[in-house]
Amino acid sequence: LEAEATHRAIRLAQVAGAPLYVVHVSATEAVAELARARDEGLPVFGETCPQYLFLSTDNLAEPDFEGAKYVCSTPLRPKEHQAALWRGLRTNDLQVV
Repeated sequence: LEAEATHRAIRLAQVAGAPLYVVHVSATEAVAELARARDEGLPVFGETCPQYLFLSTDNLAEPDFEGAKYVCSTPLRPKEHQAALWRGLRTNDLQVV
């Protein structure tokens, strides 16, 4: 869902001839959409948050209602997504934390 929303926002910005700043990127596929758009020369920028770089769905599963501390929007993703976020920061496909 996040990737689809990112894709649609990119295409709307392209049609409007406007730059785009996507916030709270947390999914591998959304980073890929940003990278693809930037490769096309579109003025799109992405931001992620510390919780997506360091926390995952594993934290949500903590016992005794401890996992409730980690509910956020956009929701946390499985750990596999963290590598894509870090890579996106290194390759400038994400520009802001």
